[in-house]
Amino acid sequence: MEERLRPLSERECYERLYGERNPLVTVLPLGSGAARGPTLSEEQMRKAFFDRLDLMFEDVEEAA
Repeated sequence: MEERLRPLSERECYERLYGERNPLVTVLPLGSGAARGPTLSEEQMRKAFFDRLDLMFEDVEEAA
């Protein structure tokens, strides 16, 4: 088994796995903590999911 001289960074691992970095992919430092977009609580996400699910079933029932 080959031993590493040093651990690889996340950036190095990505480059080895996927080749050239896509500009759409960014590596954030651990603990950056700043959310880049809107955030939802678990309960808000669950409610939104079930609301959309109900709408989908209403559309299916209307089509039948």
